Amino acid sequence: MKTPVCPRVMLVEALRDGRLGPQESASMERHVPTCAACSAAARELDVIGDAVRAPQPPATPLEHQRARLALLRRATEPAPARAPSWTPRAVLVAAAMALAAVLGWTGARMMGPATAPIALHMRPPPRLAPARETTLRPSDDARFERTRTAGLEVVTLSNGTLDLTVRPLGPGERFVVRTVDAEV
Repeated sequence: MKTPVCPRVMLVEALRDGRLGPQESASMERHVPTCAACSAAARELDVIGDAVRAPQPPATPLEHQRARLALLRRATEPAPARAPSWTPRAVLVAAAMALAAVLGWTGARMMGPATAPIALHMRPPPRLAPARETTLRPSDDARFERTRTAGLEVVTLSNGTLDLTVRPLGPGERFVVRTVDAEV
């Protein structure tokens, strides 16, 4: 047999948080000592509150660095690949797109060769030349150091922000940006 759960057990947390009005608070304060389920819930909330308020020892610099590195590793991990889920809606959308493509192709074949007098006035967008040199645009408060040695260019940023445009690198060349807590 299952022990009945008090329907007022959810109000124990509201009583503790001060979310009840004066009449409900007084009623719950009288009820909690007499109800086993509500008393147990109040004790559990006390244990949780004590655990949350307990002071934690400060992390050592090594623990802090390990936690940072773990966070950076998790941030750079690729998202896990999920198997495609072919729901009926997705199948219906795919079929509709295939039908639209077939109808568009047959309609174009029936109309004959297309002329494009409208497109004659349009020009392709200008192509930007690739950067020949790496450019750095620092913020006003930026502090950084730039070094180059045998195919390795390193920018060490100690403060502020940088806007970088890196030229295409050749074989064996590397460009590295270092900050206090990361290296890219």
